[in-house]
Amino acid sequence: KAKRELMDYANKHITDLRSHEGSFITPEEFFDENILTIAMARRPVAYKRPLLMYHDIEKLLEIGEGKIQILQCGKSHPHDINSQNIVKEVMNISQKLKGRIRVDYLEDYSPRLSRLLVAGADMWLNTPMQPLEASGTSGMKAAMNGVLNFSVPDGWWIEGYRMEPDAGFVIGAEIPGLEASFDDAADADSIYTQLRDTIIPMYYSNKPEWIRRMKHAIALGGYFNTHRCIRDYKKYAWDA
Repeated sequence: KAKRELMDYANKHITDLRSHEGSFITPEEFFDENILTIAMARRPVAYKRPLLMYHDIEKLLEIGEGKIQILQCGKSHPHDINSQNIVKEVMNISQKLKGRIRVDYLEDYSPRLSRLLVAGADMWLNTPMQPLEASGTSGMKAAMNGVLNFSVPDGWWIEGYRMEPDAGFVIGAEIPGLEASFDDAADADSIYTQLRDTIIPMYYSNKPEWIRRMKHAIALGGYFNTHRCIRDYKKYAWDA
């Protein structure tokens, strides 16, 4: 039901967009609740690498055509031209992939849209440069709704994956130290390899295993919650 509500929202957005453009909508453009849906809701800035999924378009098509669909959103600052260009690039890519992999960028990111995404997506993608992830609370919210995380080992996911490795998947390797580091090619290859070899086969051919992993994701809410947050603030900041 939650996924259907998200699909309805995305398809209304596509309908409104095409109506505004005066262009024709093809059936292949509409999001399908039976397709593995990957969500990425991030402020579109370079260090969060919102274009990493599209690092190798041909490989992405080879692996995901007809098998995945992608929803992205996040607001740019009105004066941040680089951020606005990232959004434009996602929209350009969506046109390149049209009819093969559905990609849609949802405007006006809001609490309502966030609720739809963290409840209705199948997988939550997070690809920042390490170690620049402040925390990753959206991933926590997604997990509590049974959405599997697919993230670099940074922020909360370092702890989360160690506690419940069946709650999702890790992109690339954890870096040593605190200097910002990234390898787009290696991390993109990690995404494609896991999609091809594990994630897509599991989603379509082993639903009991997928559901078991959803339960492990939900279990993380027993630790990653406001009670733990306040307890740690008290212990490490206020009482220090």
